[in-house]
Amino acid sequence: MRERRGNLRCFTFILGAGVLAAACLVKGSETAWAQQPSSGAAIGVRAATPQEIQRSIQAEERQIEATPAIAGLPKRLAFYIRRELPSLSVLDRSDATNENWRLALERGQPSAFFCFGDFDGNGLEDAAGILREKGSGKLHLIAFHQVNVSVNPGNFVKRGYQRYDIGSAGDDQPRVPLGELSVACNPPGTFQSVDGNITLGLRNASILFGYALYYFDGAYMSLLVGD
Repeated sequence: MRERRGNLRCFTFILGAGVLAAACLVKGSETAWAQQPSSGAAIGVRAATPQEIQRSIQAEERQIEATPAIAGLPKRLAFYIRRELPSLSVLDRSDATNENWRLALERGQPSAFFCFGDFDGNGLEDAAGILREKGSGKLHLIAFHQVNVSVNPGNFVKRGYQRYDIGSAGDDQPRVPLGELSVACNPPGTFQSVDGNITLGLRNASILFGYALYYFDGAYMSLLVGD
């Protein structure tokens, strides 16, 4: 008797709060589970139900709400940084000069090292921050784009972040204070390069770091605006 075979394809989903779901399909077969040899018991991994996914999302929201504050950041962003970037630390008041800290507060920023704006035009508030690599002291300029994430089954939507690593600066950075180092977010507007040869009209917010303006156009581009 001819044996009917198919290609096994498995899909695994990692959800919040430690819920792991997977489903396996055998192409060309009428069963939805991989078949084991007849001498052993059949083994399958059950897909998560909408109720389980909903509970997972709710558990993650409770974890976000319980997240300790970090340098005035929104709890959702602080939770994301703690979970996704454990090798990086957030700079605080002791890392800034008095002047940079004062200017940041006047601009409505929580610190000299984080600012906010909608960089990609999706209507959600994004963030840009300078973080320090633990151990080496290397500094990283990172944009955190806030996004809506669809989770199925159940057609749930939860809020998350898409990270963009814009650049880094040397090892063994001096610890306190970090001189003129700071970041600022600009609202939409018109910007000109330092030599006057380029003029940009930006519809979304942009990031000013050092002498460069960083703006998002599918990826981060830069414009030298000072020297």
